[in-house]
Amino acid sequence: MNKAFTQRYVTQRIKDGFSFTFYCDLCQRSYETEEIKTESFTEALQKAQSVAYLYFNKCHKCGKWICDEHYDESVMECVECSALKTRKQIKKNLKNTRKCKKCGTYIEEENCFCTLCGRAIQ
Repeated sequence: MNKAFTQRYVTQRIKDGFSFTFYCDLCQRSYETEEIKTESFTEALQKAQSVAYLYFNKCHKCGKWICDEHYDESVMECVECSALKTRKQIKKNLKNTRKCKKCGTYIEEENCFCTLCGRAIQ
């Protein structure tokens, strides 16, 4: 069995060849190739993939192939992986804070008073 670069794809047999639809690994966005005229499925799939690669991005963390909408170009990762990185950074930043017992606001360690309600922080 031939494997495509995306997790999901659909093959359509057309008169003189094949057409392929490749899907983003995170959503339903797709790219459909034009008809590839050949009798060989393997050859058609290879040609289709060489064109379809241009419409997807590979996450450098998890390896998924994703559409532009779900790709964070600044870190070259899918939105799932870059969001994980953001959550870890937030958690790390919270270690350097204290929580106001009155209103629950997180305050930087060097502050003596809550920046929201004004209560003294101990």
